[in-house]
Amino acid sequence: MLAQRLVRQLCPHCKEKYLKTREELSSIPDFPLESWEKSVTLYHPRGCMRCSNTGYRGRVGVYELLFISENIQRLALQKASTKDIKKVAVAEGMITLREDGLDKAKQGITSLEEVMRVIL
Repeated sequence: MLAQRLVRQLCPHCKEKYLKTREELSSIPDFPLESWEKSVTLYHPRGCMRCSNTGYRGRVGVYELLFISENIQRLALQKASTKDIKKVAVAEGMITLREDGLDKAKQGITSLEEVMRVIL
């Protein structure tokens, strides 16, 4: 099963760099921080003539792919809660929409605000 959302892509010509510390990011569950990272460079939209002063230009997909393993199939047949199924899926390696969006924000593809707006 595939879930997807579109987030606006930051304009590569005017995106504005800023730093967030580990402490500031601790309020965002699932943010992909390595143990050695003390801060992360993220980007804000600024706006220029190329993006019509929006700070964004184009869209990019954020995805979540659930493989139906034997464990997931068994849980579904037992009418387990979505919470239980999600827990097993994540343990088996599924990347959630939120995790993929936060990773794209960390890569500078989109903004943290855009991820939070689209994926609650």
